[in-house]
Amino acid sequence: MPPQVSAQAIVPPLMARLNFTRHIMVETTTKPIFGSGDYHIPIPFGPTRHDRFKVLISPDNWRQSAQKEFNSATWSGYGYFWGINDPFNSLLGVIRVFRLRSKEKPGVGFPTAAFYAENSHHHFTYKEPRVPYDHQAGWFIDNYFSAAWSAWEDPKSGVSSLDRDAAKNMAAQHIRCPQDFVRVRFMRAEKWGLQETDYLFRPDIEGISANPASTFNGSDWHPNNIHQYPEKMAYVEKLKEWATSFWSEYDKHFSDSK
Repeated sequence: MPPQVSAQAIVPPLMARLNFTRHIMVETTTKPIFGSGDYHIPIPFGPTRHDRFKVLISPDNWRQSAQKEFNSATWSGYGYFWGINDPFNSLLGVIRVFRLRSKEKPGVGFPTAAFYAENSHHHFTYKEPRVPYDHQAGWFIDNYFSAAWSAWEDPKSGVSSLDRDAAKNMAAQHIRCPQDFVRVRFMRAEKWGLQETDYLFRPDIEGISANPASTFNGSDWHPNNIHQYPEKMAYVEKLKEWATSFWSEYDKHFSDSK
């Protein structure tokens, strides 16, 4: 059975703060999520503003919506999906984590991550020099079209199994999801393990709305369309500044998890 993760285990109360109305990130914290304390994840979400009402969201409000176990001949691990809601049952932010460990030491490494290929769907990509089946690391920013979660019942929808389980649970709890998030994905792998973490930010909390779209390519946040909206481009640039400064902290916590 995968380790059970409580909201309290994700982040202690009052230690993570995020003010969506002024800054992308002002403070972060970390906490082991496995009982053995062998894995840390930085948590950068906390107090926020919802519409015209200032709402204090305690880190205790994080909830695990899904988890999956993954196995291959050479590695094993888990995927987790956490969401944080406001008092109106609206999803404010998401953290998705995939953590894999080699079954043997030092391990045989992992295939090349997809972001090393050129991707026109990314707003920005940072890549460290890759050593095949050894070191690979970097991060990117893109649009996460969460409207696709509505097709969670269709296994051919292209929605991942982890996200389908999370969407099913959120639908059962009547949690309302926005059409778009902006995602920052950090990833690092060495021979011994791989860690991939998605932070999903909700721009409309800062008053940056988007036109309705039926597809990922039709979203205002798609790289082919975002140039029409200076406020959206500025939001991505602000996330880029945060991710650039946050990368060293994320990288450190990967190493601390070895």
